[in-house]
Amino acid sequence: MESNDLVKRILGGDGIFSPVSESAFSWCSAGFWARGQANINYIATAGHCFGGNDPSFYLSPQKDSSYLIGQMIYHLLDPIDFGLIYLNLTNVRPTASIRNRNSITYPELIINDLMAVSSIGAHLCHSGYITNVECGNLKSLNGDGFVRSVSKGLIFRDDILIVDAWSSPGDSGGPVYHYKDLRHVSLNGILTIGIIDQIETIGHFGALPLSSIINQINISVVTVGSLDI
Repeated sequence: MESNDLVKRILGGDGIFSPVSESAFSWCSAGFWARGQANINYIATAGHCFGGNDPSFYLSPQKDSSYLIGQMIYHLLDPIDFGLIYLNLTNVRPTASIRNRNSITYPELIINDLMAVSSIGAHLCHSGYITNVECGNLKSLNGDGFVRSVSKGLIFRDDILIVDAWSSPGDSGGPVYHYKDLRHVSLNGILTIGIIDQIETIGHFGALPLSSIINQINISVVTVGSLDI
């Protein structure tokens, strides 16, 4: 039976799962809907989410073809931590939205546009599979830290945005954004690392800015304003 109801929507912040063995999965978060040349559709996420064996990603921790998002056909750990999952549009439909499980009134946040942050203290949030939505203030425009890759272990990262808000393993790859109002946001980048300040016991996360992504790979970010309606 064919039905549009069987096509699943994927939003920024949704959990994405990659097999690391016959019965085990690693998990990360979807970042944003991207398009490459010839309007090929992708889901962007962190490169370290690639497990190194099976490049397939699912919307559920099971090898069920009806939950197949697609395969990660492009991934980097250096100079940026970034990956692209080629979308299987048979099962999954992308949206220019972010999952907001913290709100009953606004469960989906619409990505209106893109915004580069340039000042310390800017208010930024992330949406992730584990932590849901967390917000804080920008502490550094050129911070550094270590990323734990599934296949490569610890990898040093620099020139990342540091924000004083909690994140957890599994939030990697999720969207980082700024609220325009309660329902609309500007996209800033993706979450790549979580940092715990052992002196202040304050959670921080590191974000890869969109400018670093676009400078490295020729893609466009799909926003509600760029869609043909």
